[in-house]
Amino acid sequence: MNKKRTRIILLLFLACILPLQMMAVPAIPQTVSVYQADGKQVQIKLYGDEHFHYATDAYGYLINQKADGNYYYSSFSQDGRVQLSEHPYGSMQKAMHREQIP
Repeated sequence: MNKKRTRIILLLFLACILPLQMMAVPAIPQTVSVYQADGKQVQIKLYGDEHFHYATDAYGYLINQKADGNYYYSSFSQDGRVQLSEHPYGSMQKAMHREQIP
């Protein structure tokens, strides 16, 4: 009787807890205004959810935020890691080619 009761309680607990882990809030589907550390307003597009997410500019260039609060253009290194460039988002010409942003 005690084992049966323990199993029922465990199953009820898991039934309540597991769905909470599976729900992830998706990113806002439109562009969002954010501010660089110098006060300049820029537009970013968010993708993903709370478990995996990234941001791009209006042209699809990958951007990430550094510890200084600024967003920077990013690229992938040879081993697949994201590396941030020294170019802050909004500082480059919009008609650039992707190869020029490393």
